[in-house]
Amino acid sequence: MQNQPFKKIRLLVVMLLCCGSVYSYPLHGQIEKQAFETTLKAKIDTIQNIGFQHISAEKIFFPEDIQQIYGKRSYTPIWIGDKKAAERINNYINCVNQSAENGLLPRDYHLFSIGNIIKEAQTKPMSIQQIIDLEILLTDAFLLQANHYANGKIAPENREESWYRFPKNTSMVAYFERAVQEDNYCDILESLLPSYPEYAQLKQTLALYNKMKWDVLPEVSWNLLLQEGNTDPLIVAIKRRLQMSGDLRQGPVDAYFDKDLSKAVLNYQQRHGLPNNALIRTATVQSLNVTVEKRIEQIKANLERWRWAPPTFSNQYIEVNIPAFELKMVENNQVIYKEKVIVGRENYPTASFSDSMTYIVLNPYWTIPRSIVNAELKLEVQSDPYHLVNNDIKVFKGNKSVNSMNIDWKKANWDSYVFRQGPNAYNPMGQVKFMFPNGYDIYIHDTPAKNYFTNSRRSYSHGCIRVDNPLKFAEHILQRQKEPWDSIKISKVLFSQKETPVNLSTPIPLNIFYWTCFNENGEINFREDIYSWDEKISDVLKEPIVNMQFN
Repeated sequence: MQNQPFKKIRLLVVMLLCCGSVYSYPLHGQIEKQAFETTLKAKIDTIQNIGFQHISAEKIFFPEDIQQIYGKRSYTPIWIGDKKAAERINNYINCVNQSAENGLLPRDYHLFSIGNIIKEAQTKPMSIQQIIDLEILLTDAFLLQANHYANGKIAPENREESWYRFPKNTSMVAYFERAVQEDNYCDILESLLPSYPEYAQLKQTLALYNKMKWDVLPEVSWNLLLQEGNTDPLIVAIKRRLQMSGDLRQGPVDAYFDKDLSKAVLNYQQRHGLPNNALIRTATVQSLNVTVEKRIEQIKANLERWRWAPPTFSNQYIEVNIPAFELKMVENNQVIYKEKVIVGRENYPTASFSDSMTYIVLNPYWTIPRSIVNAELKLEVQSDPYHLVNNDIKVFKGNKSVNSMNIDWKKANWDSYVFRQGPNAYNPMGQVKFMFPNGYDIYIHDTPAKNYFTNSRRSYSHGCIRVDNPLKFAEHILQRQKEPWDSIKISKVLFSQKETPVNLSTPIPLNIFYWTCFNENGEINFREDIYSWDEKISDVLKEPIVNMQFN
């Protein structure tokens, strides 16, 4: 570049951001092309090599990518090197502000410093250093926003949430270069968002709830019971609240519990995973009293989790929604099978991840997890020395079976033993388990404790997923294999009382997710945040640029 003839770069910059507003303020100036390129290279080299990674007190997140981007183009400007600079930057700032529609913070993308630089240019020409800072800040902002759109703002692997984030293309340089080439930054960014209709529905829900406002209902007693035919002053407030959420049609309200209110309460309960009885009890009032701000935080947390999800789903897959206590099988975007499930209780949360179901075990043994051995089995054996024998729990040391009655369990090293319960009525696995080997030691299985499935809140397990009708589910899966199984063949194996693994000819993708807000049958559904993951994610989303990890 030094041998090129002297040239000037015509700069056209607009005042874009000031106190939350956008202003048009043209400013013209000229600087030497060679001086600009030399100074820009020096600044980027400083950021990259020396480790100075802040401009205007803001961290530069992608110094290596910025060096790669500008090095390829011999350090010529991208944002403010031609007469379209004003329109280009203005359009991009609008796109940054639109990040709020995805539950993100526009301020994360250097808006304050960008605005300060341009605001100062209203009164005096920008220095070459200010122009270079503006270039770097805008480019870094795009890369950061692109990463948030594609991968999420939060790195769940760095936090307590048992959620696996799916690896995606973490280098956004190619997307930025394409945006530069097409001079279209916003559309390229939008293309990085999840393409699932569920994500678009959540964005619409966020926009809807941002316009909502409702009052908190009066406190009620623990034994509250209102039903159709009752009259109570509280009913007036409940009707207004249900009108706001769209469960009750608009119109004058009174204190009488009529049929319309009964239908509205039932619809609200169904949408929120409450007991479907059309009765107004304390739990329903407590749900109605969740503030609109909390619902908005819940929506944003679910938008973030969608950004952690895999880019596409298979044509056929199984999905478990933990807070909804539901399993479904999807084929060609249609739900072809549904089941109630039990999930891990609060101190044994079911992890969220994707895998593939590869085989089914009929008459399964249960190898007792070490955590349960230490937390529960030890105490049971100490209080009842015959507990292992009476419950058909075999003990192994290495690969060798040992007689549990010959071991002094008060002095024994429990970690050197493996405990396995045979197929019987007490086995927590029941008659069948569905296997997808994973690092969380989680699988789907039967259970002898069928009474729990009648509850609306079903978090009782140690982390595994218990299914309501496991034999029906097994038959549904096995009859779709290359060598189909019917109910008669399954029954014969079960009658044998022998553990029998059945490999699937085609593994079935399995997604275990944590959706507390979703659209079902055209209606917005909310579920209880049973593990407080929404709350934790929401707290982090409110913070500026946290826990970034893109590799």
